[in-house]
Order: sequence, then C-alpha cells, then structure tokens
Amino acid sequence: MKYIKDGLFGLAVGEAFSVQHDMEERNIRFEDLEMQGYRAYDAPKGSYSDDTCEVLACMDSYLKTRKKSNGLFYPTFMDNLCNWVNNNDYACVDYLFDISKSTRFALMNYWRDKDLETSGLTEDNRQDGSFLARLFVLLIMYKDVEMDDLSLRDNIIKIVKPTHNNEVSFMGGFIYYELLKYLVDGDTPKEAYEKIRKIQYNKMFSEETINKYSRLIENDILDLLVKDINEDNSVVSILESVIYILCISVNYQYSIKGTVSLGGATGMRGSLVGLPAGIYYAYKSIPKEWLNDLRNKVYLEKWIRKIRRS
Repeated sequence: MKYIKDGLFGLAVGEAFSVQHDMEERNIRFEDLEMQGYRAYDAPKGSYSDDTCEVLACMDSYLKTRKKSNGLFYPTFMDNLCNWVNNNDYACVDYLFDISKSTRFALMNYWRDKDLETSGLTEDNRQDGSFLARLFVLLIMYKDVEMDDLSLRDNIIKIVKPTHNNEVSFMGGFIYYELLKYLVDGDTPKEAYEKIRKIQYNKMFSEETINKYSRLIENDILDLLVKDINEDNSVVSILESVIYILCISVNYQYSIKGTVSLGGATGMRGSLVGLPAGIYYAYKSIPKEWLNDLRNKVYLEKWIRKIRRS
C-alpha cells in the first residue's frame, strides 16, 4: 500500500504549493514559481488546506467505522468536517483559512438539519471540484474489492452527495476515482485517460450530464492548446485541467508548476493534480525543498501508519 504515502504527500505538497497562488493570472513561464506563505491567504509557507483536511477527516471516519459499517463512513465524515471547520481538527494551522463555497454551505445545512439527503447543494452553478480528493479514501477502502460500474457509482454518490448533490458531480467523482485506480494499478496518465474515455457512461448517467464532459470523454482533451484549458473551479473544468496537466507532465514538479501556471483556481487544482501525480511519480519524486517546507509531516505520517495497520 505504498500508494497511500505517495498520494497523501502528493496531495498535501501540491496543495501547499498551489494554494498561495490562488486566483492569480495565467502565467505560462513557471520556472521561477516557488512555495510561498502569506500570499493569497493568511497562512505560513507549507500550509496545506481544505482538500487535505477533508481527506484526513474521511480517513478518520473510515478507521472508526469500518468494522461496524463495512467501511461505509459517509454518515460520520460530515461530523468530522464540521469539527474541522469549528475546531481546526486535521488542520496544520490553528485557524481556517480556506474552504470552498460549496462545502461551506453544505456544512451549514448539515449542521442545522443533520440530514445527509438535503445538505448537499444541487444548483448547477455550484458544481466545484472540492469533493474530489475524498475519492482517494474510497479507493483505499475498495482497492481490492471487485465491483461493477453501477455498484461503484452508487458508493461514489454516497461520498459526494452530502456536499455536492448533483449528477455532474457524481460523474466527476466516478472519473476521478477511475483515474486514481488506474494509476495505482500501474498505468501511465495517458493510458489511464484512454481507459476513462472508453467507460460506458450512458449506462450510469444521463445524456445531458455526459455532454458536459464531451471535451474530456467524446473528444481528446490533449488535442487542445494550453490556452483552451479553462481555469475556473467547476468540476468539469477541474477534471479537464487535471487530466491535461498529468498527461503532458514529465515529473511531479512539472505537474504542480504547470497547474499553477494556468492561473485561476490553482489551490483546488494543485491538490487534485498533486494526488495522482504523487501516486504515479511516487514520494521520492517530490522536491526535497518542498517536503522540507511542508507543515505537519509527522502528523500526516501518523495517518498513513494508521491506514496501513487497518
């Protein structure tokens, strides 16, 4: 289960590097980019943010409930996310400095009603990609479990729905899960992408939803130029840019700097590129100076040990 350390540190370092460049203009010349602090957010250098915290909250729920519920941790991870927002659980600084609007509003709904069926947002304009990193924990749970596509889709929905209750997000979660799974199995990013394009999505999702992913699924996203890659934080744009950057990158460092150079929602995109890039290129590929700057390394190692022993 080496991929757990590769993925978690790839996620945390990618997020810590990219989050302080959030919402900057596109800059194709990225040679001089470096990890910074107190730039986009009031947080020190090397601070990971919400995506890493959400993964840790899900890991905690999985470890505490796996024997009682066959690993289905989705009822309790929302409580853990509330503890993250209210008490800074899982964070690397003692205050909240970044959270997506979709997750924040969903947690407000859940805190008020304690209803997983109605907490997630359904509006089309709130389909960001802030939930995608959670699928890493689902992969840890089900890596060696044989499931057909419909069963996998249903399990993904249980993880996504409490914060993002719409089919576009469900399909996005399915795509990201499959990307991670193929990389863990040893495929290159390009090989994983080709397999993703061949999945029979029409058996699981509506035509309207599938059409939103047409640039990624029906066409070849790699035929586009960098200037054609959108920089917003919608789940469709996030997945397009994540797969595009992974497929054109040559190492972990290039993938993160390339992500930041796109501008826009770099914090979210950097974490979601960092996770699969960490899996593919491995922990040893992460620049030592970035690892040295990362906060809470011992804390992250603790979670890795817990998961490996489970």
